[in-house]
Amino acid sequence: MQLDIDRLIRDFGGVTALADALTFAYPADPVSRAAVYKWRARGSLPLSQLQKLTRIAADRGW
Repeated sequence: MQLDIDRLIRDFGGVTALADALTFAYPADPVSRAAVYKWRARGSLPLSQLQKLTRIAADRGW
């Protein structure tokens, strides 16, 4: 399955908003903007982060 990282970032409101959402929801495992930029450059993100984003999206009613 191909994941559109750019769309994911856009749907969360941009790089900063996505990093902030993850850090706010999971303060013990903060995510930097640099990490999100690396995901974009690679075209993939760690499965653990995808699972966290799925939970955040569900909590937001997406």
